[in-house]
Amino acid sequence: MTITSSHRGPDKTRADDVRADDVRADEVRADDVRADEVEGDAPAGSEKRDRTARGQGNDANLATARDPEDLRAVTFEVPPEALPDLIRAAGTPGCTLLRRSEYCLLGAGEALRVSLPAPWAGPGSTDLVARALKAIEAQAGTARSAGGPVAMGALPYDPSRSGYLSIPRLLVAQRGAEAWATLICDKNEPAPRLEILHAELQKLIDAVPAGRPPDTFTLTPSLPHDRWQALVQRALGELEEGHLAKVVLARRVDVEANRPFVLHDALARLVSLYPSCAIFRVEGFIGASPEILVRRTGTQILSHPLAGTVARSGNQASDDALLAGLMASPKHRREHRLVVDEIASRLRPLCSRLDVPDEPSVIALRNVSHLGTVLTGTLLRHAGAESTAGAPTALEVAALLQPTPAVGGDPTDAALAWQAANEGFDRGWYAGPVGWVDSRGDGEWVLGLRSAYLEGRRASLYAGNGIVAGSDPQAELAETQLKLQALLAALVRP
Repeated sequence: MTITSSHRGPDKTRADDVRADDVRADEVRADDVRADEVEGDAPAGSEKRDRTARGQGNDANLATARDPEDLRAVTFEVPPEALPDLIRAAGTPGCTLLRRSEYCLLGAGEALRVSLPAPWAGPGSTDLVARALKAIEAQAGTARSAGGPVAMGALPYDPSRSGYLSIPRLLVAQRGAEAWATLICDKNEPAPRLEILHAELQKLIDAVPAGRPPDTFTLTPSLPHDRWQALVQRALGELEEGHLAKVVLARRVDVEANRPFVLHDALARLVSLYPSCAIFRVEGFIGASPEILVRRTGTQILSHPLAGTVARSGNQASDDALLAGLMASPKHRREHRLVVDEIASRLRPLCSRLDVPDEPSVIALRNVSHLGTVLTGTLLRHAGAESTAGAPTALEVAALLQPTPAVGGDPTDAALAWQAANEGFDRGWYAGPVGWVDSRGDGEWVLGLRSAYLEGRRASLYAGNGIVAGSDPQAELAETQLKLQALLAALVRP
């Protein structure tokens, strides 16, 4: 087995461009987790970067091969008041963020990069991540619980692609009044002391880039409105002929500004505008996702798919009427149930118990409301396993579910093929899993929705809708415009 470094770009790389990983580490035994490529911070514009990428790769350049067995992770408890502003710090080069109202994870730097060969969601592919995490020696500094190495990142929407996840050199975590930090170093180095950790935290504070957000913008859609509506009509034709039961059709809007976008400013605005969503940053990919693909805690899992959308007006009487119409709509209810039933069918073989509510609930966001259903279950352990480590990891479950009909369609393969032939752009990380997994297999993966790729003065924003029988092209266009407002409100500030 070889663990290699992948620099495949998330937006402009086409399926026929995906080839063997760019840089190979030494060959190792098949039963071992060994050499990976470690990447350190590099200035924007580094020639090490794969220039086919949009919104990723400008944080790191290639360094030397690393064996996870040579690494040590030391975890310290940290008083919350000693933490930097994690959202602001997430705007610095080399940082990865996943923030929910319940917790916040910030990764800084990269101790190890684990590449997942194509197909990244194939059988056994995610085992590479689990084995790398377990190979790193975990040690408590001042921590009594939690902590340890974590793999974070975003994975391609298309499960047939290759991908990678990063194990941060410094992980800072906050949950309620508790906070901790994990530092990863070589075993042959002295174990880091608490004062070293505080120095690392101070570096995060000092490294926040300066700069004013832009104030002049040009917006260009990937397709004019009439041509995109014609695509919706074409999709409806595929449904009428029985080739598809549903397909999700996405739009891209490119934004060019007069100055570079300021990441930490955009992230702070997303937190303020969408407090109930998962706010994320992976390289140049940012967003506010309302949808949980999977969360695993021990053997307990949760998935929260959304499908079916109406606008919010801000007027209580009008919104009540819109919600009543959403709940009563055969079209929206049919679309939502198709998603829930497919996810349930994929989860049942993994679970000793799976609870699937008969009725959806309403998820209200800033300018839209969705139908949502929370599925919960108890995972079966692998044969012979006596601990939660024997259950499928959060990443394994995410790989099994990706893509759900909420972002792909039904049947899955036919929907993926239709999207590739008709959308006109590569989705990259858009609508793919974004999140984390730890050495115990716990973690959370959300879908990379309400998202954008940022690179300097340019940004590409994405939004998509599920097309089913009864969809109206004009209404579908209006819905994408509502969804695009999530990132427009954070980035475009006239």
